[in-house]
Amino acid sequence: MSGSNPLTNLQISDQDYHPLCYSIQADDENEQSALLPAFHQRKSLRIQDKIFIIFLFSILISGLAIGIYLLATEGHEWKAPGVYNITVREQWQAHVPSSTMPKLELPVRRVLFLPTNTTSCDSKSHCAKLLQELQLKHMLQWKEPDISYNFIMTADGRIFEGRGWQFETSFPNYMVNDTVTVAFLDKLETKAPTFRQAESTKIFLKVAITEGKLKRCFNTAIWGGNKFFIDLAKNVQDVLSECKGIT
Repeated sequence: MSGSNPLTNLQISDQDYHPLCYSIQADDENEQSALLPAFHQRKSLRIQDKIFIIFLFSILISGLAIGIYLLATEGHEWKAPGVYNITVREQWQAHVPSSTMPKLELPVRRVLFLPTNTTSCDSKSHCAKLLQELQLKHMLQWKEPDISYNFIMTADGRIFEGRGWQFETSFPNYMVNDTVTVAFLDKLETKAPTFRQAESTKIFLKVAITEGKLKRCFNTAIWGGNKFFIDLAKNVQDVLSECKGIT
């Protein structure tokens, strides 16, 4: 009919009705579900970054602490540990003695301190080379069967075995079976032994007493007139020996 309203004849079925909000909601849910793994991944990365930063910061703090310690201790005297460091003849490749030598009678009652009046050394290999040269000098020039010293002390406190606790020394007035020699590897006519040498000497002799190689009542002696060796001998005597006085 020409007079009818066209809107009244419009019919919309349920199939033709597709609300827009439905598709929008579905898209939102899909997008949210797609973003969840990425969110957790970024969160995990942030945690790893924090752990890595903390690790780097701890390394930085440790390095700073070590640096401060080294600066604070620079120039301070070295303190010997509770044990001494000894290098036996085989380790510094000593030559075999050319002949037999008289044996020491243990425990000995006297310790003789003296300098070698040679150059010093700054490493185990360097010291070993110097001792090999010194041994050859004693054997070829001095006509000794072996290096003349029982023990040799380097500037860093390391002890090298010479004749050891087995054989007598060959220095005049001390060629007896009751004296052991400790020589300091350096030119020490007018200067003092190092702090490391002095401390290692005390520890070495203290252990010798406990092992029955040195008498509890022992005397100390020096070769030459170096006042620093006199002071060292007196100090060792006062600290370790039950007897007093040096010879």
